[in-house]
Amino acid sequence: MKLILIFGVRPLELTGAKKAEFDFNNLVWSIPPERIKNKRWHVLPLVPLARRLLEALIMFSGESEFLMPGRYNPNESIHKTSLGHTLAKLQKQSPHFPVITPRDLRRTVKTRMGEIGIDKSIRDKIQNHALNDVSSKHYDRWDYLPEKRTALEKWCEYLEHQL
Repeated sequence: MKLILIFGVRPLELTGAKKAEFDFNNLVWSIPPERIKNKRWHVLPLVPLARRLLEALIMFSGESEFLMPGRYNPNESIHKTSLGHTLAKLQKQSPHFPVITPRDLRRTVKTRMGEIGIDKSIRDKIQNHALNDVSSKHYDRWDYLPEKRTALEKWCEYLEHQL
């Protein structure tokens, strides 16, 4: 859940992640088109908070190629509904826990990033929203990695002060 709060990725993009997608030398997460809604590569910078969480997950994932291997079959990722089931359990255990879904976290990230001054165009790039204007679709090949890194660093600083 914390990684969804950091990156604002779609839950399926996270649950299906393979360890090979994470380049700790260049500090990027490259999600291949076959796992993306808009079928385009999505590159996200690994900011320090995310890196710490990812390193811990990798340590617990054992020999599996997946960041979050299935409980009974490490050759598959956890099921796409696992995060939702986890939230539902938390909601049952605590009457004060809000009723939310992993998808709600994605929306919250987008909204709260805006509240702290992160430009919508960069939030769109971080969340890999399909931009269908001619310039974005055919001409602009810049990956916006430095801009995404700056925004995610600001966002993580905000998150760390809230927790």
